[in-house]
Amino acid sequence: MEDRAAADARIREHYERVWSAGDAWGFETSAFERQRFDFLIGLISGRRYGRGVEIGCGSGCFTSRLRGLADHLLALDVAAAAIDRARGQPVAAGAGEVEFIVANAMDHDFAAGGPWDLIVLTETVYSLGWLYPFFDLGMFALHLRDSLAGGGRLLLANTYGAERDWLMRPFLIDTYHDLFRNVGLVPVREASFEGEKDGEVFHVRATVFATGNNAGVYSSPRS
Repeated sequence: MEDRAAADARIREHYERVWSAGDAWGFETSAFERQRFDFLIGLISGRRYGRGVEIGCGSGCFTSRLRGLADHLLALDVAAAAIDRARGQPVAAGAGEVEFIVANAMDHDFAAGGPWDLIVLTETVYSLGWLYPFFDLGMFALHLRDSLAGGGRLLLANTYGAERDWLMRPFLIDTYHDLFRNVGLVPVREASFEGEKDGEVFHVRATVFATGNNAGVYSSPRS
C-alpha cells in the first residue's frame, strides 16, 4: 500500500497526463456520453439546488449540464489540465455560476464550504478506490454525508467495466454504492443506463442518496 503522499502524487500526475493529452474518453464528442449525461440529469432534475459541488469534474462537460440546476456550483478536479479545459466549456443562458478549483477531494474540507444541496460523483469514486485505503474512502464518504444539507441529494454514478477494466469491476462498483448507504445515506432513486460506445456496450449504475430523515420513494435498478 502506498503512503498518503505517494498516492496524492500518483493520482495528480496520472490525471495531469490524461487531460493534457486532450478530450479524455471522448466526453466532448461521444453520443454515448451525451446520452449518459442526459440520463443522469434526469435523475436529479425537477428541483433547483442552491449550492452544489461536483467532485472530479474532468473537462467540465457534465458541469455545464449541472449548472442549469444549481445557483452556485463548485467544480473541482485534482488535475489543473482538467480545470483549464473545463473553464473553456460553453455556458448556456441562465446557467448558475461555477467556481472551478484544483483540489484533491480526499483532502478538501467540504464541510467548510457547505452545507451542500447537491453533491455529485460521476465516474470518480473508483479512481479514489484505486490508490487510497478503504478506511480513508469510508471516512471520505462519511465526510460527504455530514456535508449534505437537510433535503439535499448526493448523486453517485459509475460505469461497469469489461473484464480488462479492473478499476470498474462490477463487484467494486457495487461495493462503493453500498459504502455510501452504510455511512447512513438512504437511496431515494436508483436506475441503470445502457449504451454503446466504440462498438462496446456499457452499463451505468446511478444512485441518488439523501440523508436518513429525507428519504423518499426508492426505485429499484432496471435490468
